[in-house]
Amino acid sequence: MQTVLSSSLAYSSSLPELAERLRENFRVWRNRPYDYRARHFEHSPLFIIINNGASLITYLRINESRLLNDVLDDEINLALAHNGDISQPFMLVVLLDEGLTRLESHPELIPKIPEASLNQVIPSGKHAGLSPLYCLTASFSGLRLLGRLGELVSKITEAGLNYVIPYGEQADKSPLFWLTATAEGQAILDKHPELIDKITEAGLNQTIQSGENVGRSPLAWLTATAEGRVILDKHPELIDKITKKGLNQVIQSGEKAGYSPLAWLTGKPEGVSLLDKHPELIDKITKKGLNQVIQRGEEAGYSPLFWLAATAEGRAILDNHPGLIAKITKEGCNQIVTSGAYAGHSPLLWLTATAEGLSLLDKHPKLIA
Repeated sequence: MQTVLSSSLAYSSSLPELAERLRENFRVWRNRPYDYRARHFEHSPLFIIINNGASLITYLRINESRLLNDVLDDEINLALAHNGDISQPFMLVVLLDEGLTRLESHPELIPKIPEASLNQVIPSGKHAGLSPLYCLTASFSGLRLLGRLGELVSKITEAGLNYVIPYGEQADKSPLFWLTATAEGQAILDKHPELIDKITEAGLNQTIQSGENVGRSPLAWLTATAEGRVILDKHPELIDKITKKGLNQVIQSGEKAGYSPLAWLTGKPEGVSLLDKHPELIDKITKKGLNQVIQRGEEAGYSPLFWLAATAEGRAILDNHPGLIAKITKEGCNQIVTSGAYAGHSPLLWLTATAEGLSLLDKHPKLIA
């Protein structure tokens, strides 16, 4: 019987040659006994496609789409027919958008997916460190699938949800990161409160250390959107998991450089309401976090202190928490906004321009000393 194509031989071929060899491999593979195919997924055409990386996948999509689709359909059919563990076929299928589309068409496959398969981390190869759950949350096709299939969501474990990629291009990200970073993901969290219970303190505050999202965290994504703030408001147990470091963590790069979860909370009425409801959060505000200035963009010059000083609700928080007043720096109090509707304004201006602000200055003369 003809030998199944191995991934090591694939590297010595051009893409057209490899596609042709893959076609022959697929013909041989489909004629293998069912039990053999179920046990030796590492010899499957889909495994070979994925193991050879983006170049081959792109070539097949453009020039051999029918072959690619046939391979995916065969893998799905094998999983549907299998009565045992379908971990490996499932892990392969979710790595491709085309595979996710096919899963949507076969909801009958979902009950057969073991919990461990969804959350299992790929131990080696080009996709080492990823999990099927991560692949689902990191793509719109996958999020759509999770949004439609609650039974799949119920298989998400605490460890799987909070698992952080340790290295590579996706380092420091987790399935939770992507669920909080997208509107689709936040809708899934809102729809499935059992997922909220599985969020850990470490997972919520996990910060990206490199790349274009340095300083971002799941907490930052939640505080940055109205929908995310609603989730926080509905789940006080999530508020309890916010750490001092996470609350004050400043985004270091990108268009939101200078922002922090604290900045988003103080800059929105719902956020200020959250601070008022949860004074334990106010105790976690640091001097640096309170006075941290946004460096560029439409809100250059703004700070959490500015937003508190500029609203009646914020001034009430300052009045009720003298420990927060003690963290106001001279530079922070006098920092002038340089862009936007409040250009030329400062926290001190708002304190001197309002009755509540003047009362604060009278109670705390060191602010203008």
